[in-house]
Amino acid sequence: MYCPNCGAKLDTPNEEICRYCGADLKLPTDASQPQISLEKETKTKNYSKICFITALISFLLALSTTITGLAFILSIRASLYSSFGMISYESTIFPSWGVIGSEERERYLHVIGIGIIILSLAGLLLGSSSLLLRRKAVSYDLNGRLVKIGGIFGILGITISVVGIIFGIILYRSMPFIVAVF
Repeated sequence: MYCPNCGAKLDTPNEEICRYCGADLKLPTDASQPQISLEKETKTKNYSKICFITALISFLLALSTTITGLAFILSIRASLYSSFGMISYESTIFPSWGVIGSEERERYLHVIGIGIIILSLAGLLLGSSSLLLRRKAVSYDLNGRLVKIGGIFGILGITISVVGIIFGIILYRSMPFIVAVF
């Protein structure tokens, strides 16, 4: 082992002070310090980016499934009102549902409900994992913007996913109280 200050060869590797120049050998060398901070900065950026991307995907997935579920529920409601002669319902996007009791319509609603439930559960899992990643990112960097925004999107993704799951259950069950609730 050699002294990092003067380059003299040391007799024992555990020496605390160089005999030739008096340099403190306990302190880490300057070359190793930037490497440690660079590693920490890289980990911070990686966790921050992953947290943000995961949370954003969770939010967008939850929002799209919730809006789709709500659109189907409202179209069923309008179709039922139309079948009872309460309103006039014509839609180019959603079919006229008529009475929900039909087996074909129930199968169709089961598929839509299960799809919305599965996608909402995926949004829920992504939102939860983004919050776990946020904990690691915060341990490296407390003031990161991506971490803060990722946390907000993660919480919104979880909350909206729960609403999407409820809408999926309503569609899956083909509940007749859709008319009364919405």
